[in-house]
Amino acid sequence: MKGREICGLPVFSWQEGTLLGHVSQCYLDLKDGVMAGVVLERPLTKRWYTVIPSSEILKIYRDGIIVKSSDSVVETNQLGSGKIFCSDFLRRAELRFSEGEVISDLVFNQKNAIDGGEISKGFWNDLSEGRSFLPWSELKRQIRVQKNGR
Repeated sequence: MKGREICGLPVFSWQEGTLLGHVSQCYLDLKDGVMAGVVLERPLTKRWYTVIPSSEILKIYRDGIIVKSSDSVVETNQLGSGKIFCSDFLRRAELRFSEGEVISDLVFNQKNAIDGGEISKGFWNDLSEGRSFLPWSELKRQIRVQKNGR
C-alpha cells in the first residue's frame, strides 16, 4: 500500500468498536526501514501530535485501519529519536540519480516495512512512460536526507 493511500483512512478501535479519527500522515523509522506509525488529523496544538505506533495497528485495509484499543492513541510532542514524518522525508530526500528525479511516494508491505519508493522523473516523463519503482534496499543506499529541510 502506498503512503498516500493510507492518508485519510479512518482508524477504528477493535476493543471498543469506535472511530478514533482519520490518518493525516505516516511517520517512519528510516534506520529500521518501517512505517513507525500514523498521525491522526486531530492535532492538539502545533507542538503536540496524536499518534498511533505501528505496534498497536492490527491491520491496514484499503478502507480503514484497525487498532487494538482506544488506549493505542498516544499524545506526544515528538515522534522519537530517528523518526520522521513521511511528508518531511519525501520533501527532504535527495536522490543521487539524474536531476529532476524525486521520490513521489513510499510503498509499504503487510508488515509495515518499506518495500520501496515510487520514482517520478518529471510530469511529461510520468505521462509518457509512467513512474518507476525502486526497492528499499537500493533506495536507502542512493538517498540523502537533508537536515535543514532545504
